[in-house]
Amino acid sequence: MSKISRTATILLALAATTGCSKSEDNAAQPKPATPEPTAPTPSPSGTAPTAPAADKPGTATITGKITFEGAAPKMAPVNRASDPFCAKTKKDAQDVVVTGGGVKDVLVRLPVGAAKGAAPSTPGTIDQHECTYVPHVQGIVSGQSIKVTNSDGTTHNVHSYVGDETKFNEAQPKGSAPVEKPVEAEAGDVMKVKCDVHAWMESYVVVTDHPYFAVTGDDGSFKIEKVPAGTYKLEAWHPKMGVKTVEVKVDDGATVEAKFPAFTGTDVKK
Repeated sequence: MSKISRTATILLALAATTGCSKSEDNAAQPKPATPEPTAPTPSPSGTAPTAPAADKPGTATITGKITFEGAAPKMAPVNRASDPFCAKTKKDAQDVVVTGGGVKDVLVRLPVGAAKGAAPSTPGTIDQHECTYVPHVQGIVSGQSIKVTNSDGTTHNVHSYVGDETKFNEAQPKGSAPVEKPVEAEAGDVMKVKCDVHAWMESYVVVTDHPYFAVTGDDGSFKIEKVPAGTYKLEAWHPKMGVKTVEVKVDDGATVEAKFPAFTGTDVKK
C-alpha cells in the first residue's frame, strides 16, 4: 500500500471514530429537568395569596359581626378638665367599645395583596368634634389623602405618625380652615393621629391597596361589597386588640357570612 493510501485509510478511521463519539455524547445528554412549581410570594400581611390579585370589582358581599367573649373591659371617663371647652362634654375612653357583645371600631379587610384598586379622588376625613377624633378608626386606599377639620371652639394639634416617624404636625386653631395632607404610608401601614394639646385624642388610619374593607359599627357588624370572587384570609384589626383572621370563599353574586373568632380579655393591650 502506498503512503497516500495508508494516510487516507487512517483519516477515514479517525472520522468514523469521531462521529461515533459525537453520537454517543449526544445520546448521553440528559433532558432539562422540569422545574418545580414556585411557592407564591407571601403578601405583606404575612399570608400567601391563594390567587393572583383581583384587579376589578366583583359582585360578592361579605358580612359578619366582630364579637367580644367574656366580660368586656369597662371604659373610664376621660379627664378633660385641662381645657374648659372640652370639659363641657363628658366622654368615656374609646380603647375598647363593646355593646351587646359586638366590638366597635374594628377594620375588616381582604389581606393586602389579594386585590387591587385605585385610590379615590376624594380624601378620607377626620373631624375634631367635642374634643374627640371622628372616626376613631378608618381605612383608606394607598395614595389617598386625608382631610382634617376642627369643628370645636378650641385649638387642636394634628400630629400623625407611622411607627415612630412623624408624617405631619400642624396646629388647627378654632375656626381655621380644614387641613388636607397626603398620607405618606404604604399598604399595610397604620397612621396614628394624636392631638398634642389633648392627650386623650387618638385616631387610626389603616392603609391598604384595595377598597375591600369596612369598619364595624356600634353593634360590631360590618359589610364589604363588590368583592371579587375568590378565597381570602380575611383580617379583622383593632388598635388595642390586634388581629383575628378567618378564611372565606366567595362566589360571584353570593353573600357570605364571615365568622371570626371572638376577641377576649387576653387580647386587650394595657
